[in-house]
Amino acid sequence: MDLRTDFIITASHDGHVKFWKKIEEGIEFVKHFRSHLGVIESIAVSSEGALFCSVGDDKAMKVFDVVNFDMINMLKLGYFPGQCEWIYCPGDAISSVAASEKSTGKI
Repeated sequence: MDLRTDFIITASHDGHVKFWKKIEEGIEFVKHFRSHLGVIESIAVSSEGALFCSVGDDKAMKVFDVVNFDMINMLKLGYFPGQCEWIYCPGDAISSVAASEKSTGKI
């Protein structure tokens, strides 16, 4: 859950990503994506809570706009990814994301 936006994002082993909104009494389902054709290896939310990314064993990275519940970028990676994480310095105007190769750990 991202406390800055009150959104909950879940990812499942079969490649599905779901967006939920925290409401006064519980949570409300908002949107569903079949994000990856296989296993989701890693997920990460940006520091300001506006962006979300996932990487999967389909050699793809997907980037989402959290507030608008929209997939905004799809990248085909040349390797099987292991982890993804947003990287930044305070005050950066552009968000960057890094993904490691599963077998070697190289970024």
